[in-house]
Amino acid sequence: MANETPALRGSTFPRDFLLALVCLAAALAVFFSPSFQPGETLFSNDGPLGTMANERINLPGNFFGIWEHLNWLGYPGLNATPNISTHAFWVLGPINFSRFYGPFSLLFLGLSAWLLMRQLRFNNWVGILAGLAAALNANTFSNVCWGLSARSLVQACTFLALAALVSGQRRRPLWKALLAGLAVGMGIMEGFDVGAIFSLYVAMFAVFLAWNEGEGSPAGRIFKGVGRVAVVAAFAAFVAAYTMSTLIGTQIKGVAGMGQDTGSKERRWAEATAWSTPPSETFRVLIPGVFGYRMDTAEGGQYWGTTGRQQDFEKTKAGFPRHSGSGEYAGVLVVLVALWAVALSFRRQDGPFTDAERRFIWFTAGLGFLSLLFAWGYHAPFYRLLYALPFFSTIRNPMKFMHPFHLAVVILFGFGLQALARRHLDDAKETGRKWLEQLKNWWATSQGFEKKWTVGSFVAVGAAFVGWLLYSATRGDLIEHLKKEGFGDGAAQIARFSYNEVALFILVLALAVAWMACVLAGVFTGRRAKWAALIAGLFLVVDFGRANKPWIVYYNYREKLASNAVLDFLRERPHEHRVAMAPLQLPPQLGNTLGAVYSDWLQNNFPYYNIQSLDIIQMPRQPEDMVAYNNTVRAVPVRWWQLSNTRYFLTATMATDYMNQQFDPAQRRFRVHAAFDFAPKAGLTAASRIEDLEVVPRTNGNFALIEFTGALPRAKLYSHWQTPTNDQAALQTLINPAFDPEKTVLVSAPLAPPQPADAAQPAGEVKITQYKPTKLRLEAASAVPTVLLLNDRHSPDWKVWVDGKPDTVLRCNYIVRGVALPAGRHEIEFRFEPPVGALWVSVAALAISLGLGLFLLITAERPAPLPPPAQGAGKKQ
Repeated sequence: MANETPALRGSTFPRDFLLALVCLAAALAVFFSPSFQPGETLFSNDGPLGTMANERINLPGNFFGIWEHLNWLGYPGLNATPNISTHAFWVLGPINFSRFYGPFSLLFLGLSAWLLMRQLRFNNWVGILAGLAAALNANTFSNVCWGLSARSLVQACTFLALAALVSGQRRRPLWKALLAGLAVGMGIMEGFDVGAIFSLYVAMFAVFLAWNEGEGSPAGRIFKGVGRVAVVAAFAAFVAAYTMSTLIGTQIKGVAGMGQDTGSKERRWAEATAWSTPPSETFRVLIPGVFGYRMDTAEGGQYWGTTGRQQDFEKTKAGFPRHSGSGEYAGVLVVLVALWAVALSFRRQDGPFTDAERRFIWFTAGLGFLSLLFAWGYHAPFYRLLYALPFFSTIRNPMKFMHPFHLAVVILFGFGLQALARRHLDDAKETGRKWLEQLKNWWATSQGFEKKWTVGSFVAVGAAFVGWLLYSATRGDLIEHLKKEGFGDGAAQIARFSYNEVALFILVLALAVAWMACVLAGVFTGRRAKWAALIAGLFLVVDFGRANKPWIVYYNYREKLASNAVLDFLRERPHEHRVAMAPLQLPPQLGNTLGAVYSDWLQNNFPYYNIQSLDIIQMPRQPEDMVAYNNTVRAVPVRWWQLSNTRYFLTATMATDYMNQQFDPAQRRFRVHAAFDFAPKAGLTAASRIEDLEVVPRTNGNFALIEFTGALPRAKLYSHWQTPTNDQAALQTLINPAFDPEKTVLVSAPLAPPQPADAAQPAGEVKITQYKPTKLRLEAASAVPTVLLLNDRHSPDWKVWVDGKPDTVLRCNYIVRGVALPAGRHEIEFRFEPPVGALWVSVAALAISLGLGLFLLITAERPAPLPPPAQGAGKKQ
């Protein structure tokens, strides 16, 4: 601003940027220091290292298609797009990506927030503190530690889009709108539905900023804003064309429950809104651990709220009773200063803001408040209004609206800091008094708004203390509630943890109020001004450090991904069989151990060793044909396992006889392949983690890898086939006891029936010579015409070549692939080739963006400072 001091802001962009970079990088390096230790990597629920290291992740090939072959019968994945994450993975590789990309995404977010503050002409130290508040905000930070770095990047892209629009108010609005469109498009490529949510906020800001310029008629300004929105939206769609094409093809089109009719929306409501933020848990914005942290945080810190619980859970018991992998802590100092900005914005006379800035604050605060109301989801009526709009029902989890809420808080924090700088730091004369003397003098002489604010702040501290006393008095009721929620003997520890978190909040609030009182009292004037920023920065790092610590979880990937006798067997030619956990209720002492180990293996070791499983890790949007197939065929388990090539099961050894009696009493095709036990590794007396256990082969072991000898092979030739009249008939035939999948295959396409003489002949042999996720090669030989069955899911994007010539991929047994073969020897090749025309659209958009960026950089001019606030602004009372 016009009244900034060189001591606080620096004089050049490179120096300011370097200072911001060093401050943010230093803070994040402290938080994520284990990333530099050999063998350590950051926990990631949604993108674990084992999954990232799987052979299906193959760049640049993933730009042209991804087939998720590891789970179920396979399904199309989201193709890689030319976004930040993809290129970072390409450069870093899976191990370094898992270790460093989370911190990098937060660094990028902090710098993006800093850039917006700079475009608003705020002091450099204001931008640095806002960058820290954005990068360390628990909402984003915890998501990054959960494996969702993309959400940090989406928010970063939103800051960049707003920075471009703000800059466009001064010069080259069209070009800056295109840059904003680039940022929005990148956000969509990174965060999908979260990016789409943020794009709506950018659109609203674009209209508001045009209206807020104050030049021309209101209608003309709104029209100008709508025009900018059109430019931003068009270029964003241009940039994100490939992502949107892939999302529609895999996440909406043909997916169960994605219909836009009222009935489909209502049926999906409970699932789509499960992750709603309960209004009472809004306190987590100020008190990070009042409801706990992660589901597995030790010493009473486990999450005990109701986020993740469906609205009808008490009636249906469907889904989770609770599930949270994210925090909401915005920082006590951040919220306090943000509220200060809002309060000051209502002071037109003698206030620190221009009229345009006041309207900016109101607009931002209004959007933040609306976001909070929407985040409450089914707990309040507001989200219903959005859910009724076209395609909003395809977005899961209303709590995603907490992301823009926190973005608004950071922006308001920046305005609040700038107000403090203008009124009490930039041009304030040094008094020469010691800090305590200055405080006493200010308290004795001040009569204005600042003193009233300070008094109100200390009253708030007192009220918080009284609230803590009242909350502590509910100890017995809280413990009883926690026991009813299933926490048992841990209820008392959880209650104590919650009370301690509230007490710590009161201490932090008191310190934040004290810092702000010192600034208002003029303690940090003149040469002391830099100390205000240094103390605030240290305060943010320490405060967010204690609040974010439970979210930071590292593990030694060499230990976690170590192989064992079971994994060694399953990883040999894994495409020849699938594995699953037997769906049995085991005694707790066996079931709890096996369930924990299998869940860990399914998410980490199986992908790392390319082991294919019938079990699905996570798939909230299931295709309609998959739902129909599962609902029908799974009702007959032995037929389900036979058709799906599921040959091996992990369960208790004692369950073998039960599986034969229950599922296959006539043929008894389940047998123990290898028995084993789990035991603590050498040198340990007990195991506190999955990594502490090792597999010990034992003839009489409690656990076993059970083989189902009746499973169909992955590839098989049939000389006899049938053509069902429709899909429903095919499903019913598959579960009919009279149907023999060993002898007959169903073909859902016009295909001439086999000749009786040929159908009686042996079908011949087939073997898989190459198996890659998107490319398979087979060799087949038969004396008669046959249908080759491949027990992997069918998709229209799979193509087939027989002896080098294109052929037709058949849909067999309702949902898997096949191809008709004439008699003789043949070489068959399947390739997954989804349409990629939209990829080149996105590449062209990025090339244009690069050219535009270079043009603006070369022709850039140093911006002139904004005019000072209206007469009387910036003066203290």
